[in-house]
Amino acid sequence: MNHEKVEAGKLYHERCDSCEETQPALKFYLDFEDPLKVIERHTKCGEYVWDFSIALHGYHGVVRDLTPIVRGCSSHSNYHVHWWEYLYPKRKKVPKSKGVLDNEEQADRAYHEARVSIIDRAFQRREEWRPGKH
Repeated sequence: MNHEKVEAGKLYHERCDSCEETQPALKFYLDFEDPLKVIERHTKCGEYVWDFSIALHGYHGVVRDLTPIVRGCSSHSNYHVHWWEYLYPKRKKVPKSKGVLDNEEQADRAYHEARVSIIDRAFQRREEWRPGKH
């Protein structure tokens, strides 16, 4: 897979005693009958989430297993989204940058945007990535 480097932001937050990290990652289903599974982890310090990864997995009939659909994360101090193709679930597309993260406020906004985009729109997104199924 070709992987373009994402532009790194200036955000640097070293883990401290005040940081709270989801350990283990949160895993939950949005739909059990036609499985949609969310895997989320984040690190929060004070009122801000400054590091996160939110992934959505869906059931793929050919593979007969849950396969990744989309993942939003904040690594490299950059909010970016990884997509997978439904017809080729093992092939990742090049991640798309949504913006650099220069401070905790920007990272927290990106986290909440990722939750809305990935979790709240999961059923709508399923119709987009799996055309003709619903």
